[in-house]
Amino acid sequence: MIDFIFNPSSVAVIGASNNPDKWGNWISNCLLKHKDKRSVYLIDKNKSIKDIPQPLDLVVICVAVEEVEFVVDQLLEINTKAIICITAGFSEKGNSELEQRIVDKAKQNGTVFIGPNCAGIWDANTPIDCLPLGDFMPGNVGVISQSGGLVVDLAERLKPTGIGFSRVITIGNQNGVDLKDIIQSLNDDTHTEIIAMYCEGVDKIPFEYIQTLAKPLVLYVPWATPAAIRAAKRHTGSDLSIALNVARNMMDFTAMIQYVNSWQPKSAAKRTMLVTDTGGYGVILSTSAEFNSLLIDEPSEKLISEITNVVSNQSTVANPIDMVGSSAGFTKDAVEVMKILQQSDEIDNIIMHVHVERDADQDYQYATQLANAVRQGGKPVIFTCFNYNTSGVKALLKNRMVVCRDPDVATALMKNVCN
Repeated sequence: MIDFIFNPSSVAVIGASNNPDKWGNWISNCLLKHKDKRSVYLIDKNKSIKDIPQPLDLVVICVAVEEVEFVVDQLLEINTKAIICITAGFSEKGNSELEQRIVDKAKQNGTVFIGPNCAGIWDANTPIDCLPLGDFMPGNVGVISQSGGLVVDLAERLKPTGIGFSRVITIGNQNGVDLKDIIQSLNDDTHTEIIAMYCEGVDKIPFEYIQTLAKPLVLYVPWATPAAIRAAKRHTGSDLSIALNVARNMMDFTAMIQYVNSWQPKSAAKRTMLVTDTGGYGVILSTSAEFNSLLIDEPSEKLISEITNVVSNQSTVANPIDMVGSSAGFTKDAVEVMKILQQSDEIDNIIMHVHVERDADQDYQYATQLANAVRQGGKPVIFTCFNYNTSGVKALLKNRMVVCRDPDVATALMKNVCN
């Protein structure tokens, strides 16, 4: 178990620095934010590990590659419980044997070794900040990533949806600790509801174990193109290869996390109804939906009649349904259409685009009713919008609905939901 690394009683930075351009400076400043929670020791070139007056739960190493082994040897002598190695450069030619030797020493000593070539860890609740690349919003997603920069990007993409992080662990080359133990730490964490993982070393992913987890796991693995394989090898020394049923880009990764966060079910099939309040978006969604193998069939006369009875006479009732005039936006008509589609045996799932703004309070109320209709109906629904700042969209997000800014992302997500 590695949970203790997120709440150590003592932590030291080896390679602390006053230079604002160095990792040793960034890591030190991050850890000092919560110095009231634990002892923090900063060891620069003028100090020694022997100057630390107590055993260490966690040590962060920010020194040059050629210095790491000497530092690790010293830390193992004083029985340090865990080491996070920020230092990069081990994947380069000539350093792979050095990396393995250091990792083996840590394992033999029973010391947890995170990295090398990682960006640190972060926990919203203990709290600990040892990941200086971004300002993360607290939430319910636990993140495992071989890339520190990707975590920052994911955080920024999720912020408009109101989804934040519970715990983050960057693993870099992921050579020192079993990935299963890392996943288990998030599965056991009471503040984590969803696990999101970016991984380049597909051969190290314990797929059978993942299927036994109590919590959903969203996995992002890049396409194994020749250039990507070479890049992964240089980045983390990982052997990138093919993995099925995973996110392939950041847009899909973010959308899949949104969908899991909504706690909606998988789709029974691909019969999809498109609903818009602007005709052009109906065309765009239709193109994207069929490109992603969704079935955009015309509704029966019975279903057309039911919908026609609750929308304005300016609306076009087909597939897509183009709700214009008094039916456009977050309205009672939109709620009634959602209820009808949720009950129809002709439809498996729904993509609804809503962008027309009216009265802010009214939009908020009808959007809340829309979310309730989705919950009660049980069929998967993905909303699309032009921005996340309208009252109606904010209400959808508050109710943990899936709202995508891009129609292509929405239809690709629905394809994944159907699979």
